Amino acid sequence: MTNKKVVIPLLLVLSVVIWSHNIYRVIKSVFNAEDEIIMEQAFEKESETEYELKRNDKPREKFVYQSDFRDPFKDWLHLKKKKEPHPEALKIEIPVPPVRLPRLRFTGLLQDSSGNLAVIEDPRGQIHFVDVNDSVSGVIITNITEQIINCKYKGKDFILELRK
Repeated sequence: MTNKKVVIPLLLVLSVVIWSHNIYRVIKSVFNAEDEIIMEQAFEKESETEYELKRNDKPREKFVYQSDFRDPFKDWLHLKKKKEPHPEALKIEIPVPPVRLPRLRFTGLLQDSSGNLAVIEDPRGQIHFVDVNDSVSGVIITNITEQIINCKYKGKDFILELRK
Protein backbone atom coordinates (compact mmCIF):
# COMPACT_ATOMS: atom_id res chain seq x y z
CA MET A 1 0.00 0.00 0.00
CA THR A 2 2.72 2.48 0.90
CA ASN A 3 4.49 1.87 -2.39
CA LYS A 4 1.38 2.95 -4.32
CA LYS A 5 1.16 6.15 -2.28
CA VAL A 6 4.70 7.03 -3.31
CA VAL A 7 4.83 5.69 -6.85
CA ILE A 8 1.63 7.22 -8.26
CA PRO A 9 2.47 10.88 -7.38
CA LEU A 10 6.03 10.30 -8.54
CA LEU A 11 4.80 9.05 -11.91
CA LEU A 12 2.43 12.01 -12.25
CA VAL A 13 5.24 14.50 -11.57
CA LEU A 14 7.52 12.66 -13.98
CA SER A 15 4.92 12.70 -16.76
CA VAL A 16 4.28 16.44 -16.26
CA VAL A 17 8.01 17.16 -16.48
CA ILE A 18 8.41 15.10 -19.64
CA TRP A 19 5.38 16.67 -21.35
CA SER A 20 6.43 20.19 -20.43
CA HIS A 21 9.91 19.52 -21.82
CA ASN A 22 8.39 18.23 -25.08
CA ILE A 23 6.08 21.25 -25.40
CA TYR A 24 9.02 23.58 -24.74
CA ARG A 25 11.04 21.93 -27.53
CA VAL A 26 8.12 22.20 -29.98
CA ILE A 27 7.60 25.87 -29.19
CA LYS A 28 11.32 26.51 -29.44
CA SER A 29 11.53 24.86 -32.85
CA VAL A 30 8.50 26.76 -34.17
CA PHE A 31 9.56 30.16 -32.88
CA ASN A 32 13.29 30.11 -33.28
CA ALA A 33 15.13 33.14 -31.81
CA GLU A 34 16.49 34.15 -35.22
CA ASP A 35 12.99 34.04 -36.71
CA GLU A 36 11.76 36.41 -34.00
CA ILE A 37 14.41 38.98 -34.92
CA ILE A 38 13.46 38.74 -38.60
CA MET A 39 9.78 39.09 -37.71
CA GLU A 40 10.49 42.19 -35.60
CA GLN A 41 12.42 43.79 -38.46
CA ALA A 42 9.56 43.01 -40.82
CA PHE A 43 6.98 44.63 -38.56
CA GLU A 44 9.12 47.78 -38.21
CA LYS A 45 8.49 48.48 -41.87
CA GLU A 46 5.00 49.88 -41.47
CA SER A 47 4.92 51.65 -44.82
CA GLU A 48 5.00 48.39 -46.76
CA THR A 49 1.79 46.46 -47.15
CA GLU A 50 3.47 43.08 -47.59
CA TYR A 51 5.75 41.69 -45.02
CA GLU A 52 8.48 39.33 -45.99
CA LEU A 53 9.70 36.85 -43.51
CA LYS A 54 13.07 35.45 -44.31
CA ARG A 55 13.99 32.21 -42.72
CA ASN A 56 17.54 31.41 -42.02
CA ASP A 57 18.23 28.59 -44.45
CA LYS A 58 20.16 26.09 -42.43
CA PRO A 59 20.90 22.73 -43.89
CA ARG A 60 18.42 20.36 -42.30
CA GLU A 61 18.84 16.69 -41.74
CA LYS A 62 16.92 14.65 -44.28
CA PHE A 63 15.11 11.55 -43.19
CA VAL A 64 14.84 8.75 -45.67
CA TYR A 65 12.73 5.66 -45.12
CA GLN A 66 14.65 2.49 -45.77
CA SER A 67 12.47 -0.51 -46.34
CA ASP A 68 15.17 -3.09 -45.70
CA PHE A 69 14.15 -3.31 -42.04
CA ARG A 70 11.56 -5.78 -40.77
CA ASP A 71 7.97 -4.76 -40.25
CA PRO A 72 7.51 -4.17 -36.50
CA PHE A 73 3.83 -5.17 -36.65
CA LYS A 74 4.22 -8.38 -38.61
CA ASP A 75 5.41 -10.48 -35.69
CA TRP A 76 2.59 -9.24 -33.48
CA LEU A 77 -0.09 -10.03 -36.02
CA HIS A 78 1.19 -13.45 -36.99
CA LEU A 79 2.50 -14.99 -33.83
CA LYS A 80 3.50 -18.58 -34.18
CA LYS A 81 3.16 -20.74 -31.13
CA LYS A 82 6.14 -22.81 -30.25
CA LYS A 83 5.37 -26.47 -30.30
CA GLU A 84 5.47 -27.79 -26.81
CA PRO A 85 6.55 -31.35 -26.30
CA HIS A 86 3.86 -33.85 -25.49
CA PRO A 87 3.30 -34.13 -21.71
CA GLU A 88 4.06 -37.84 -21.80
CA ALA A 89 7.43 -37.11 -23.39
CA LEU A 90 8.34 -34.97 -20.39
CA LYS A 91 7.60 -37.71 -17.89
CA ILE A 92 10.78 -39.07 -16.45
CA GLU A 93 10.40 -42.15 -14.38
CA ILE A 94 12.30 -41.79 -11.18
CA PRO A 95 12.80 -45.04 -9.36
CA VAL A 96 10.97 -45.01 -6.06
CA PRO A 97 12.96 -46.49 -3.21
CA PRO A 98 11.23 -49.49 -1.68
CA VAL A 99 9.25 -48.88 1.49
CA ARG A 100 10.72 -50.77 4.41
CA LEU A 101 8.82 -51.57 7.52
CA PRO A 102 10.45 -50.40 10.79
CA ARG A 103 11.95 -53.27 12.76
CA LEU A 104 8.99 -54.42 14.78
CA ARG A 105 8.76 -57.84 16.47
CA PHE A 106 5.47 -59.61 17.05
CA THR A 107 6.35 -61.24 20.40
CA GLY A 108 3.00 -62.35 21.78
CA LEU A 109 -0.77 -62.34 21.71
CA LEU A 110 -3.34 -61.69 24.45
CA GLN A 111 -6.86 -63.00 23.86
CA ASP A 112 -10.02 -62.13 25.70
CA SER A 113 -13.74 -61.89 24.98
CA SER A 114 -13.39 -58.39 23.41
CA GLY A 115 -10.72 -59.47 20.88
CA ASN A 116 -7.00 -59.91 20.42
CA LEU A 117 -4.22 -57.67 21.70
CA ALA A 118 -0.80 -58.04 20.10
CA VAL A 119 2.44 -57.59 22.00
CA ILE A 120 4.91 -55.74 19.74
CA GLU A 121 8.49 -54.69 20.45
CA ASP A 122 9.68 -51.54 18.61
CA PRO A 123 13.28 -50.77 17.45
CA ARG A 124 14.06 -49.03 20.77
CA GLY A 125 13.10 -52.14 22.75
CA GLN A 126 9.82 -50.78 24.12
CA ILE A 127 6.89 -53.16 24.44
CA HIS A 128 3.48 -52.07 23.08
CA PHE A 129 0.07 -53.68 23.54
CA VAL A 130 -1.89 -52.85 20.39
CA ASP A 131 -5.34 -53.51 19.02
CA VAL A 132 -6.69 -53.16 15.47
CA ASN A 133 -6.34 -49.55 14.10
CA ASP A 134 -3.62 -48.68 16.63
CA SER A 135 -0.23 -47.48 15.38
CA VAL A 136 3.34 -48.15 16.46
CA SER A 137 6.23 -46.17 14.87
CA GLY A 138 3.91 -45.06 12.05
CA VAL A 139 2.70 -48.63 11.33
CA ILE A 140 -1.09 -49.05 11.48
CA ILE A 141 -2.36 -52.44 12.63
CA THR A 142 -5.18 -53.67 10.34
CA ASN A 143 -5.79 -57.26 11.54
CA ILE A 144 -4.54 -59.49 14.36
CA THR A 145 -4.66 -63.32 14.28
CA GLU A 146 -2.91 -65.97 16.38
CA GLN A 147 0.16 -66.25 14.13
CA ILE A 148 0.30 -63.02 12.03
CA ILE A 149 -0.44 -59.32 12.18
CA ASN A 150 -1.54 -57.49 9.03
CA CYS A 151 -0.37 -53.89 9.02
CA LYS A 152 -0.06 -50.88 6.72
CA TYR A 153 2.95 -48.56 6.47
CA LYS A 154 3.12 -45.61 4.02
CA GLY A 155 0.30 -47.07 1.93
CA LYS A 156 1.83 -50.57 1.60
CA ASP A 157 0.55 -53.75 3.27
CA PHE A 158 2.92 -55.83 5.39
CA ILE A 159 2.70 -58.99 7.49
CA LEU A 160 4.38 -59.55 10.86
CA GLU A 161 4.75 -63.18 11.95
CA LEU A 162 4.85 -64.37 15.56
CA ARG A 163 8.42 -64.99 16.74
CA LYS A 164 9.07 -67.49 19.46
